[in-house]
Amino acid sequence: MDKIAKKSPDNHKNVTGSNDFNSLVSKLIKKTSTRFDKYVLEDDVVLVSDFVNIDKLENKSKLGFLLSEHLKDALLNKNIIVRQVELSENFTFGESGLNLLTRNQKDITKKTVDGKFAVVGTYTITTETLIVFIKLIDVNNGNILASANSSTSIDDEILELEGIKKGKEISLPPQMIL
Repeated sequence: MDKIAKKSPDNHKNVTGSNDFNSLVSKLIKKTSTRFDKYVLEDDVVLVSDFVNIDKLENKSKLGFLLSEHLKDALLNKNIIVRQVELSENFTFGESGLNLLTRNQKDITKKTVDGKFAVVGTYTITTETLIVFIKLIDVNNGNILASANSSTSIDDEILELEGIKKGKEISLPPQMIL
């Protein structure tokens, strides 16, 4: 029964058992769609950087880059103008891309980033689950205008994309008592 649950549509797995990151991100966009439509106008530019692991506030993994690419694709499919942010003092460059690493609104100003809105993606990995969050943020005042989360069970593919190598289990023979 465990295998059936892991392959359910809400768990964002394909029939083969591989991860369906497009489904995961599309669910986030669907959850925030009404709020996006309310705030983001036709000419507005939305800034997007790579997803950041909230446990480290950095991204040196393929997972953050992959989630970001799916997010940009989903936003573009909603006819939202997307701009990948450039490196500045408010961003850090990881092996997989650019990351917004501040929660301090005064560090994020229109002067620094040329756009009215930013979609910030974060994620965390628990012992059994990948939890992904997105927030639509007004860059001018730091207000969070929309937020959503979704999750899927972790597997070897997610761990590998995050750069976490699953350790090999060492099987020791039972101890002999004499």
